[in-house]
Amino acid sequence: VAFPDHHRYMVEHFKGIIRRADHAGADALVTTEKDRVNFTVVPPSFPPCFYCRIELVLEDEPAFFATVAQHLEESPG
Repeated sequence: VAFPDHHRYMVEHFKGIIRRADHAGADALVTTEKDRVNFTVVPPSFPPCFYCRIELVLEDEPAFFATVAQHLEESPG
């Protein structure tokens, strides 16, 4: 189930997720860590939910920040 970015989950959203999970025979759910922190009203019948921690790893950090700085210097305003 997809929701827009920065979505605030309400009980009715969880009911729909639970129905779809039951229909699919799911034993657990997976979400992103960023979305998991927005699960503020999780009903007791909600299946176990795991989250993926996403991390940015830069292979050449100095080059990355040099490129960002260069583009900031070139941008108007």
